[in-house]
Amino acid sequence: GFDWWVEQIATNRKAVAELKDRDLDLVLFGAALVKNWTRQSKGFGGGAALAELFRDRKGLVLGLDEDRMESTLWRAANGELEGFTAKWIVVSAGERNWYDTPEDLAKGYGEIVKTVRAKHPESKVIVMGMFPQGSWRSPVNGELNVQQRAVNALLKKLDDGKTVFFLDVSDRLRLENGDTDPTMMPKDIHPSPKMFDYWRRELERVMHGAQLTMAPDQRWRNLPWDDVPTLLYVSPTGDDAAAGMKAAPLRTLAGARDRLRRLRAENGGE
Repeated sequence: GFDWWVEQIATNRKAVAELKDRDLDLVLFGAALVKNWTRQSKGFGGGAALAELFRDRKGLVLGLDEDRMESTLWRAANGELEGFTAKWIVVSAGERNWYDTPEDLAKGYGEIVKTVRAKHPESKVIVMGMFPQGSWRSPVNGELNVQQRAVNALLKKLDDGKTVFFLDVSDRLRLENGDTDPTMMPKDIHPSPKMFDYWRRELERVMHGAQLTMAPDQRWRNLPWDDVPTLLYVSPTGDDAAAGMKAAPLRTLAGARDRLRRLRAENGGE
């Protein structure tokens, strides 16, 4: 039966109902990959990365195992995204729709994004690219991965550089021979803690860069971490979750200190 599906929807709606602060910084919404942010076991799950992602942010995770794109769209349209505001909403969906055509997948994803924007016109949306499936050398997975790249090429068109941003982390999952890197995704669509941390850093990069008035190919997500400036701006009207640049300053000296420490740690202590 579908009791497990109904139970997960009820759990998500309960999480929204129990929010103490309904003005959120970041919401992760979608299917199993989103759900896996909340899990942590040896070699699997994103619990540690999620704690870091939400460390200075008010956040919420609304994922659902085995969810197809049709039901993700239904959830978006029927109450799961109501009862809060959010600065950012990350959408990751469709991993159970691999045998649909790239055009249908992209169309379905577009409908989800359209619905999210209608429910939350105040939010910026990050559209996650589809993840690869196993080895390129496998006849089945090879075909699926050709489709994955075709879907992502279409999803990239949703990026308007203002309110919707496309993020594809799939290349980081592949080895040179085409296999999926087992240290990043040891099983199917189950990323490792290492992969979730990389995903977290890429989300950070998009959110920081999007606060500037820059073209999509100029955002921080396309720069190596060595190029992220360490000259930080602080203003009483700023935000400690901002980029720390003149156009998007931090708010407090403590926030600047913590940002410098984080940048230093992420660059190997350099």
